[in-house]
Amino acid sequence: MKKRNRVKSLGLILLTIALIAATLPACSSIRRSSNQSTAIFSNETIFYITRHAETEANINGLLVGSGGDSPLTAKGQEQANALGKGLYGIHFDKCFTSEMGRAQNTAKTILDQSNNKNIKIETDPGLNDLNWGSLEGKSITEVAAGRTDFKIEDVIGDGADPNFTSESGSETRYTCTKRLTEAMDQLAKDKNNKGKRILITAHSSMAWFIGNVTGDGAKYASIDNASVSVLIYKNQKWKVMDFNDTDYSTMKERLSKY
Repeated sequence: MKKRNRVKSLGLILLTIALIAATLPACSSIRRSSNQSTAIFSNETIFYITRHAETEANINGLLVGSGGDSPLTAKGQEQANALGKGLYGIHFDKCFTSEMGRAQNTAKTILDQSNNKNIKIETDPGLNDLNWGSLEGKSITEVAAGRTDFKIEDVIGDGADPNFTSESGSETRYTCTKRLTEAMDQLAKDKNNKGKRILITAHSSMAWFIGNVTGDGAKYASIDNASVSVLIYKNQKWKVMDFNDTDYSTMKERLSKY
């Protein structure tokens, strides 16, 4: 009887060891960053999507997209500093921006202030803002002059019509949204980016990308200067964890869990 019990006990021990061993691959798929307690699973990628800080074009109501550039205002530089400090302690593995100087300058400040100075800034033309064609640099007031009930959709379309043609030769909202989505999907599917936290610094048009992948353009209609939105890409799906966040004072505590 005693021998039978010993055999039974040994069987239970072996079964327990086997169960523990089976869980090891799952545990090994978790990577912990050097200065962050939360874990990232290897089958997901976390994107912190930020919009560049306030520019001269913003305060003057000018249409400046990828066909031009505009420097940050003094307030804009303060916003970028505040956003970077709000993200202090959150470790980024990579940083991608548009080709516009306003996005790159904002990203550099964010990385400097968040203790990520050693991260290289890589530019991706797919993240560029909408190109306004012949309207680049013009004021909204000037473009709207003489038009009754003018809406910006009259120039770039509403995003739902792939056949819309802009009278100004500008990129349409549909084509811009498609380009941004393809660029973000490519970054998310890149095997070298999986299991990483990635900082994206681009433009207000990123709201169109978020609205497109969630299917809720009304909820994700616009993003503010120097705001951050957190999205997780997992199993070929996008999930919004935080949107248009400018509460810098509590940002690190809330967002470092992702």
